[in-house]
Amino acid sequence: MELPSWLGALSALGSSVTWAIASSSYAKLAAHHPATSINFSRATIALPIFLVIALITAPEAVSGGVPAGTLGWVALSVIASYAVGDVCFFLSALSIGVPSALAIASTFPLLSALAGVALRGEALSAHRAVGVLLTVGGTILVILATGRGNPGAPLETPHLARPKHAPAKRWGLGLAFATSFFWSLNAVAVAEAGRTLPALWVNVLRMSFSMAFCPLVGVLIAGLTRSAPPRRPWVSAKDIKKSLGIFIMEGFGGSLMFTYGLAHAPLSVAPALCALAPVIAVPIAWAQGQGRFLSVRTLGVLLVVAGLVLL
Repeated sequence: MELPSWLGALSALGSSVTWAIASSSYAKLAAHHPATSINFSRATIALPIFLVIALITAPEAVSGGVPAGTLGWVALSVIASYAVGDVCFFLSALSIGVPSALAIASTFPLLSALAGVALRGEALSAHRAVGVLLTVGGTILVILATGRGNPGAPLETPHLARPKHAPAKRWGLGLAFATSFFWSLNAVAVAEAGRTLPALWVNVLRMSFSMAFCPLVGVLIAGLTRSAPPRRPWVSAKDIKKSLGIFIMEGFGGSLMFTYGLAHAPLSVAPALCALAPVIAVPIAWAQGQGRFLSVRTLGVLLVVAGLVLL
C-alpha cells in the first residue's frame, strides 16, 4: 500500500514534537549521567521494539541480506551523528556555551537542502528556499532567546560545566559549524538508507550501531576533555524505570518518524521540520505555565510559522 506523500513531512514534524516533549526528561537525566549513557540506554530500550515489529511486518525486506550500500549509509549516519557530530557539539558547547553552539549547529537544514539539490536533483523553488531560511532563522532566535532568558533551561547541561579543559572560543565556533556539517551528513545518510530499506529496519541497524559507538564516544570525550570517563555505558536501573515511557515514546516513536520523514520528504523540507524541537518546546512551556513570554522568542516562533507555510 502506497502511503500519501505528505506523511513524510508530517513524520519529520512529529519527530520534533516527541523530542520537545522528551527534552526536559533527558535534561534531568543529564544532571546525573553523560549524554552517551542516555543515548545507549535509549537505544537499548528501542532496539528490541524495532526488531520485533520489523520481523513481524517486514521480514522480506532483509531476507536477501542488507545491500552493502545501504549498510554503508546507515554506518555513515551513526558516525556523522553519534561519533563525530555529537563530539563536535559537546566540545563546542564547552567553549561557547550550549545556546550559541546549538544555534550554529541548527543551520544544518540549509546544508541538507543544498545536498538535496546536488545529490538528488531536487527542485528548490524560491518560496521553499525562503521557507527554509525563515524556519532555520526562527529556530536560532528561539534557541538564543531561551539561553538568555532562562539559564537553567534544558539547553544547559550540568555535565558541560565539569570538565577541566575546554577548547578556545575560536575553535568552539569552528566545531559548531563542523557539527552543522555532520548533522547534515547524518540527515542525508538516513534519507539515502531509507530509500532502499524500510524505516523499521533502518532503525534496527542505527540502534545497533549506536550501542556499539556510544561507550567509545563516552571514553573519547573524557579523553579530549581530560575528565573522568563514564562509570558504565548506561544510566541507572532506577532512572531507566522512571524514563521508560520517554525512551519508548521518543527513542522508538520519534526515531521511527525521524527516519521515515527524512526518507519520504524532500531534503529541503524534512531536516528543517526535524530541527524544530526548541521551537515546539516554547508553546508546551507556555501551556504548562513555565517560561516567560519573551519578545525575541515569540518573534522566532512567528518566523518559524511563516517558514512552515512556505515549505
